[in-house]
Amino acid sequence: MKRKLFTSIFAGILFLGMAFTGASCSSDPTGAEGLHMLTRSITIDKNAWQWDAAHGRYYAVADLPELTNDIYEYGDLDGYVYIVEDEATGEVLKPLPYIYTYEETASDGSPIIYSETISCDFQSNPGTVAFYIQDSDRARVDEYLQTHYFRVVLTWNGAY
Repeated sequence: MKRKLFTSIFAGILFLGMAFTGASCSSDPTGAEGLHMLTRSITIDKNAWQWDAAHGRYYAVADLPELTNDIYEYGDLDGYVYIVEDEATGEVLKPLPYIYTYEETASDGSPIIYSETISCDFQSNPGTVAFYIQDSDRARVDEYLQTHYFRVVLTWNGAY
């Protein structure tokens, strides 16, 4: 009796295992319906930044024609900025939004502390990515602008 019960349980577990394994396998060996990723490097020259007085920030827009409505709605959209923290560390890649706090000294010796936020927005139809630089005091200081190097990563399911 015990042997029949053990054999039945073992057969049931084996059957379920095969059923789950068969259901999870892809019928497309090329991976066309699998996960896809597109990486684009975008450079925004220091002279390309435009001032948006209504929001107290700089912005620059780059075309991203690969960004379809389906990728926008169902994919993963990520932005990064390359930052040189110091000579020892060198260049590092930071996810957006990137926030950094600066401390400077005023002419009277008092500290001036402010933060800068670098962020991005994606838009489909047409596909674009907008990059933003905004100081915590929302001040326009053109002489601090510099060329920034960004990386954009789009990840989506191949069914789109």
